Amino acid sequence: MAILDFPDISPDTGTSLSLISNSTSFESDLSNSVQTGKFLGDQWSAVMPFTNREKLQGRTIKAFLTRLGGMAGRFRMTPPDLDQLGSALGSGVIAGAGQTGTIITTSGWTPNQPILFKEGDYIEFNGELKTVVVPTGSDGAGLSTIEFAPPLRKATNDLDPIETVNPQAIFMLTNDNQASWEIQSNFVFGATIDCIEDVT
Repeated sequence: MAILDFPDISPDTGTSLSLISNSTSFESDLSNSVQTGKFLGDQWSAVMPFTNREKLQGRTIKAFLTRLGGMAGRFRMTPPDLDQLGSALGSGVIAGAGQTGTIITTSGWTPNQPILFKEGDYIEFNGELKTVVVPTGSDGAGLSTIEFAPPLRKATNDLDPIETVNPQAIFMLTNDNQASWEIQSNFVFGATIDCIEDVT
């Protein structure tokens, strides 16, 4: 099945975007001490209400939900709270294959940018959506070290581009019951989309 693009329709105020961490804990029955562990596979999750949508917007959302076919469908979506504050000038790429974790070395930026990225900015590379957690700039050679979350799920490829204008992740619905909508007076439409990132 083809991966769809999320409709160009903004959700209501009250939309939530969450990062679900893939961690575990164990509590000792003897000492009550707690051990924790962290694994790869953190997932973005969103709940997006669409209320009081008339005609065209309502039909567009309805067609999107039915076309997905429940949890089997996949779609690309930009974070609903995208609001980049860094300059992000240049054409940034990954500088070196095999990078993992939560810090990457990059190149190709406009040199000497004091605020290339601010905390909370989003970037996409390696097929994964990340949020910058520490402000960073670029040096005189256009290099920048970027710290982000969540951790990479797979190692980087050298020279892969870094998307800053329209970073996205691939999402899926959390259940098969979301192709439903509320029909109000005068054909006013309402629905809520509950989705989670596909990390396969």
